[in-house]
This record gives sequence, C-alpha cells and structure tokens, in this order.
Amino acid sequence: MLAQTASHSAIYALGVLLNRAAGFLMLPLYTRYLTPADYGAVEMLFMTTEVFAMIASAGLYSAVFRFHASAPTEEARRTVVATSTLLFIGFYAVAALIGAACAGPLATALLPGVEGGETLFRLIFLSFFLQSFIEIPSLYLRVLGLPWRFVATGAAKLALQLVLNVVFLVVLDLRVLGVLYSTLISSLAVGLVLLPWSLRHTGLRWDHVQARLLLIFGTPLILASLGNFALTFGERYFLTTFAGLHETGIYALGYKLGMVLWVFAVMPLFTSWEAQRFEVAKRPDASAIEARTFLWLSLGVIGCALGLALFARDFFRVMSAPTFWEAHRIVPLIVLAYLLQAWTQFGNFGLLHSGRTRQLATATALAAVAMALACLWLVPRHGAMGAALATLLAYALRFALVWFAARRQYPMSLPWMRVNLSLLLAIGTWLLAVSLRPDNLIESLLLNTLLLLGFSCAVAFSPLLGATERRALRGLLERQAQRFQPARGMTARPLSPS
Repeated sequence: MLAQTASHSAIYALGVLLNRAAGFLMLPLYTRYLTPADYGAVEMLFMTTEVFAMIASAGLYSAVFRFHASAPTEEARRTVVATSTLLFIGFYAVAALIGAACAGPLATALLPGVEGGETLFRLIFLSFFLQSFIEIPSLYLRVLGLPWRFVATGAAKLALQLVLNVVFLVVLDLRVLGVLYSTLISSLAVGLVLLPWSLRHTGLRWDHVQARLLLIFGTPLILASLGNFALTFGERYFLTTFAGLHETGIYALGYKLGMVLWVFAVMPLFTSWEAQRFEVAKRPDASAIEARTFLWLSLGVIGCALGLALFARDFFRVMSAPTFWEAHRIVPLIVLAYLLQAWTQFGNFGLLHSGRTRQLATATALAAVAMALACLWLVPRHGAMGAALATLLAYALRFALVWFAARRQYPMSLPWMRVNLSLLLAIGTWLLAVSLRPDNLIESLLLNTLLLLGFSCAVAFSPLLGATERRALRGLLERQAQRFQPARGMTARPLSPS
C-alpha cells in the first residue's frame, strides 16, 4: 500500500512538473508576441475565472474524495461521482452565464483601455464552462488510481494548447484573443473525451440526498479557498486599478518565477515530511528530529531562493522580450515570501495537532486584510515592487500569527539562530551580486554561479552545520558519487569473436 502511494505520488508530481514546464516553455512565446499590457490582461481574465471557479465548485473537489471513500458499495461510489458531475456542470453553467452577463462591467473595471474587453470576458467564461467537463472526470481518474491516464490527459491538453498558441499568436497574430481561443479549443477537445468516458462508467444518475451531503461538506471550504486566493493573487487587482495592465503583466511574470520556489523546492520536501510528522510527534526524540528536519528544510529552501534571486535577471534576458526584463526585480521579494510560507507550513503543526484549524483560517484572513491595506498604500506609489512588498509583509504577518499560536499548543525548539544566519548570508551574497552585476550575459552567469557555489561552501564548512549534519552531508555526497562509479570488480573486456 505504501509503495503504491509513493509510486502514485511520484506520477502525479510528474504531472505537476509537466504542467509547470509547459508554462515556462510558453514564456518566450507569450513575451515576444504579447505586450506586458496584453500579458496583464490575460492574467486578469484567468484570475477572474479562478474566483468564479472557487465559488461554483462549492468545495466538491474535497467532497468527492470524502464521500467516494466512505460509500459502502461500488454502486454508491458511482452515484457520488455522477451526482458530483451534474452538480459541477450545473453550477459552472450558472456561474458562466452570470459572468457573461457581467462581461461589460468586468471589462470596464479589470481591462481598462483594452479594445473588445467585453468579448474577451465572454470567451473566457465559455472556456470556464467547458472546463467543467474535465474537472470531476479528472478527479475520478485519481479516485480509481489511474495516475498515468490522469497525467496523459493533462499532457495532451497542454500539448494541444501549445500548438494552438503557436498558430494563433505567431501565425495569425491574434494576441490575447489567440490565447483565449487556444484555451477554449483545448478544453472542448479534452472535455468531449473525458466526460463521456466518465458517464459510461458511472451512468447518468442523480441522488438529491447525496447532493445535499456533498454541498453541506463542501460549501464551508469556499471561504477558506477565497482567503488563500486573496492572499496569493489579490494584489493583481490593486495593480490593475492603480498602476495599469502593464505593471500587472510585469508582476505576474516575476511572480511566476518566484513561485517556482514553492512548487519545485518546498512542495517536494513537504510531501514526505507532512506524511510523517504526526508519527514523529509521538517519539521521545521528536524535538531533535523536528529541529534537524527544519534545519535541512530551511537550508535547502534558502539555497534555492538565492539561486532564483541570482539568476532571475539572466533568465528573463534569455526567455523573454526586453519589455519584460524588469520583472526580475520582484523575484527576490517573492522568494522571501515563499520562504516565510515554508516556515508557516512547518510551524503550523501545533494547530493541526490540537485540532485548532480555525486559527489557521483566521491568520489567513488577517493576512489578506493586511495585504489589501498595504496594496492601497504601496501600489499607487511603487507599482509592481509595491505589490511584491505587500505580499512579503502579508506572508510575514501570517507566519508570525501562526507560529506564536502553534507554539502555545505544541512547543518546538528549532535552530532559528543558524537558520537566520544562513538567511543573512544569502541576502549578503545577493547584494554582492547586485553590486558587481556585469551587463554581459555570460559574465553574469559565471559570476552568479560562483557566488552560489561560494554560499553553498560557506554553509557546508562553517559552524552553521554541526558535526552531525556535516557527517550526514558527507555521507549523502559519497552515496551520490558512488552512483556514477562502475561496480567494484567489473572491468571492461574486449568482445571475443563468436
């Protein structure tokens, strides 16, 4: 069972990796055939449908897993999925109609100065509705334990969307309209495959009692989702209102690179730790294990954050048009925010352990309010940099609220001194890079590589790592080196003629 869980998790992680990689593959396309204002308009269109999706989905994602697992028979499990599918499509249809009816006011408020904004919103809401054909059937693939089909479906949609983007952006030069066309067509194509497949397995059935239970369970999750969304993406609305779509596009691109820290560094590390930490808490040596895990987690995330901050300017010079290059300025602030989010995720254990999850929601809500107030002050004065600073301040507030509340429930003795010294060393390394930064791309890449290696060596061979950690690091490096060595006793021999 554990082996199967690990195997499926790895496959789903591959799906996430492919999704993110495809997003970065599209960056050269987007940034060369869209202006920053176009990119900002695309961001606002998709962010708006995200809000509609959080309300229209009514928490059904979590509800399907919950009730499918507890259903006593296979027939009952199929009823759960079929009822959820009909609920989902129905809610999405109503939300899409409301969105299309409000397309004019939405375009005026969120796409100022964009020609045909009302048409763009109607198209994105049509794509939004077609996405309902995909969501529950995709969940059903996961419920049935078919990870490869799930990943293949997502990969097929991304590949089709990439090809269509090339046609609509490069060949036809349709700009924002081309992005929406490719999204609509790819959603329709995949939905027309997945939805009939799902209904063939479950049948077209409706159970009003099951529907009521699904909604009772899922509806309270809407507020939590909206709070997280406001904290993660709410600043874009302030940017559009006070600084314009150009600044929104710059910010969105820089944020995308900064968010890599969470997706590729923090999430993989937490995938294993979150599955173990409740069991670790029962052990007599729990405090030592938690301290050691936190140290390694923090050092790894700080190192990755420094790498992103150092190479952000080089990355955008290679991957984007010159009009987007200033996006590199916000990356250091965003990676700092996600470092704080990683600490929040580690430090919230006391609240999870004691069942006081409401305090997590309260902390998120207060941080979202703080972000809104900070954006009102900072964005009109500093544009994208103001939004990034507001994000950092909000994440810092949430970390402080969660950490001090969780400590009262489950005290943890963590090596903050060593971790903070590592962070200060990383910040100093980045400031040195900024002061020495050459204009030549090759020279910049070499300098940043040397500085990152210097930081890594400074951490590895300084008192920041104790003797135990240094032995563990040496053992890890030796094991990795052995993987590239030929097996002992085996030598190459010439082939003898037959």
